[in-house]
Parts: sequence; structure tokens; C-alpha cells
Amino acid sequence: MDNTKIIFFDIDGTLIDMEKKCVTEKMLETLRRLQEKGIIICIATGRSPMDVPKFQGVEFDAIINFNGLSLWKQADI
Repeated sequence: MDNTKIIFFDIDGTLIDMEKKCVTEKMLETLRRLQEKGIIICIATGRSPMDVPKFQGVEFDAIINFNGLSLWKQADI
């Protein structure tokens, strides 16, 4: 049995602090820790690929755009 663990995140109000209108350092550190533990991290959003913000020092394993109409993933997952 495969014990793969994966987490999907929305952007607004989840990854981005809507009061500060930015990604906090605490969120970036949390995402890095998840990856260090071998957990696959993905974004699921209604945004277009061009509207997905960059997360400094974090490379997501997959991004689902347009509410599921488009998917990008790294080759090795």
C-alpha cells in the first residue's frame, strides 16, 4: 500500500493573508516543512496559470487552474 500524502490549497484566504494581501513568511515556512516531510503540495484554484502568484522558495508539485480545467504537475510525482 502506498502511503502518499497530498494537500491541496486554495490561494485567497488560505495561502494568502487577505488582510495583508501577501503570503506570510509563516506560510512559506509551513509549505517548506510539508515538502521536507515528503508531503505533496498542490494549488487548486479558479485562477488562470498567469494569475497564480509566486511563492518564494516553494515549488508546488501540481497546480490545478480554472477550477479543474487545467493541470500542471512536476514530472516526478
